[in-house]
Amino acid sequence: MERITNKMLNGKVDLLNKLLGQSTESYSKKANGEWAPNPRVFYIGAAYGGYRLERMCNSGSGASDISPRGTKREVYDYVSAFIQGVEELS
Repeated sequence: MERITNKMLNGKVDLLNKLLGQSTESYSKKANGEWAPNPRVFYIGAAYGGYRLERMCNSGSGASDISPRGTKREVYDYVSAFIQGVEELS
C-alpha cells in the first residue's frame, strides 16, 4: 500500500476546493498587508498526531470540523469520497 504524504493529501483538498469554485489557499493578503481567512475553504488540520478535513467559517473567525480525526490515509480516503460525491452531484 502506498504511503500517503502531506503533498498528496493537500493535493486532494486543492482538487476539492477547485471543484467547488473555492480558493485553494486558507488565507490571502489584503491590500493593506493584513492576512484574512478565505471563507468556506477546505484545508487539512493537523494536531495530536492526527489529521482531519476542516473548513473555514463564513465569518472567518473559526473553522468547522468536517471529518473525524484520523491517519493521513483515513483522511485521504474521506476527502476522496467527498470529491466523488461532489462530482456525482455536478
